[in-house]
Amino acid sequence: AVRYVGRTLVSSDGSVSFDWVGTYWETRFTGGRLSLIVSETGTSYYNVFVDDELHRVVKVCGTDTLINVVSGIDKRLHSLRMQKRSEGEFGKTTIHRFVLSASGQLQARRGESCCRPAFWGRSGRRRWRNSIGHCWS
Repeated sequence: AVRYVGRTLVSSDGSVSFDWVGTYWETRFTGGRLSLIVSETGTSYYNVFVDDELHRVVKVCGTDTLINVVSGIDKRLHSLRMQKRSEGEFGKTTIHRFVLSASGQLQARRGESCCRPAFWGRSGRRRWRNSIGHCWS
């Protein structure tokens, strides 16, 4: 139900780590509230978009910290994207768990391909990259 885009590392416990600026995750959710339990090696800032509009900027720091990403909105289905805006030298983020309201659910985004074109170097060779970083020509 959560799609990660960018360079990420998925650990055996299901946590996801990343540090590259521009890396983001997206999902759809209900219940009006979504929080994360995260760890951060430094201090990072994230743009939070709800229904494709900038909702707020979130500061992430500390270990096993509960971060309120979205609250105070209606309980209907919303799209959500959280994008790292800090350079990797400022810290690596690890998402351990999503926390929703009692009535909340995560749902996959609709109508989007899991693959997008990506280009490397000057060769112009096109490759396709899926949401977990695997690619093929």
